[in-house]
Amino acid sequence: MKRIVILVLLCVCVGTFAEENVAPAAGSFGLSARIAVLNDFQLGRDYDLLRNPGVGVGLRYHVLDRLMLELILSGGYMIGNNPLSPEGNYVSLGGGLGGYYWIPSTSNLSKYIGLQQLIYVYAEEQTEAITIQVQSSLQFGMQYNFNSNFAVFGNFGVGVGFFGVSDAYGDHDSRTFFQIMPATVGIVFYF
Repeated sequence: MKRIVILVLLCVCVGTFAEENVAPAAGSFGLSARIAVLNDFQLGRDYDLLRNPGVGVGLRYHVLDRLMLELILSGGYMIGNNPLSPEGNYVSLGGGLGGYYWIPSTSNLSKYIGLQQLIYVYAEEQTEAITIQVQSSLQFGMQYNFNSNFAVFGNFGVGVGFFGVSDAYGDHDSRTFFQIMPATVGIVFYF
């Protein structure tokens, strides 16, 4: 919650330098930072472990006025937060690629919809279990550009995924699942 308050305060302060009718154009390239909010909200809570890692960075490139591509790198660390292994600590690392249809408006607020493919690897320290998760989702988002160099965004989505678990004892498990993706908020610096 503290991080969200800091993000809102940053947006209010930067708002004093806002320009009107600014939106990324074709060829715009940006560096983004993100954090997942409501990360626990998932259908089928059997594996709370299988969530988006909480923080990440990304590269956004506007190929055309209405097409944006994004490369996402993220990671996280979870301490004893899984009902299957309450004592376990998990480290996660993931990446993904998204393609979005960009809907600019006459104001600084733009909307987008697109597909996102994510791959995450989770390692559990005590049982040496390795989990690989692959998920595809339909994403909905909005971005507000304060000026040509700074923007804030938020998105959420629904998706399907697959995960497989293997541990040091030779146990294996795999499942397919439906997931409401946690909402993500972040900032973008355009060059």
